[in-house]
Amino acid sequence: MRSFFEHYPYFFLSCLLMAAAVAAIALAGRYRRLVLTSAILSAPYGLFSFVFVPAYWQPARVFEGFTGIEDLAFSFANGATAMSMALLFWPEPPGPATRPAKCLLRWVMWTLLGMAVGRALAFAGMPNMNTIWVAIMTVGSAILYLHPRFWRLALVSAPAFTLFYGFCLWLSYQLFPHFAEQWQPWVRQGVLLAGLPAEEIVWALGFGACWPLIMAQAAGLEPARVRG
Repeated sequence: MRSFFEHYPYFFLSCLLMAAAVAAIALAGRYRRLVLTSAILSAPYGLFSFVFVPAYWQPARVFEGFTGIEDLAFSFANGATAMSMALLFWPEPPGPATRPAKCLLRWVMWTLLGMAVGRALAFAGMPNMNTIWVAIMTVGSAILYLHPRFWRLALVSAPAFTLFYGFCLWLSYQLFPHFAEQWQPWVRQGVLLAGLPAEEIVWALGFGACWPLIMAQAAGLEPARVRG
């Protein structure tokens, strides 16, 4: 198993994140449905991993293609863990569940907005990782403008998810030092934080802050009505 992970450290990182995601879903209690939905709706973003290859990095995948099982697992896991962290100090019980079709429609709307912003910035010449971060922050800012009461979700999840993801990536680096070589030289020679590419940390901060906002709005996260 060790030799397998030596060849595919990205698979190891994805497995590590998935283990945390399974625990997050199992321990979500009354929010289990929301956390699981968050993971499911985050997973399709893994299909767009080809955008970063090879401009940003060249990961070794178990099955090569325009995307890999690692990418789907990575995105699924991050959706679960970020949302579960955001809900740690959410003070209100869940209200009535939003209809799946309505939730899906809202998710598509915010996804298309983010893609439009990202493509416009890419067309203007901005590097891929920067476009992703700006697109995520644009969507998150729009949701906060419409639903300012969601600020608590971003405030909790942004630092929590960044630390969690940073630790998982750092651990993968420590166990498999050659993993760093899968990033392009300009990334490895750029700004590093605790030995990790700054782009990874900035992405985690943006995702941690904004993904729970997208899910909260899509799922209609509102307090249950309390009878007086």
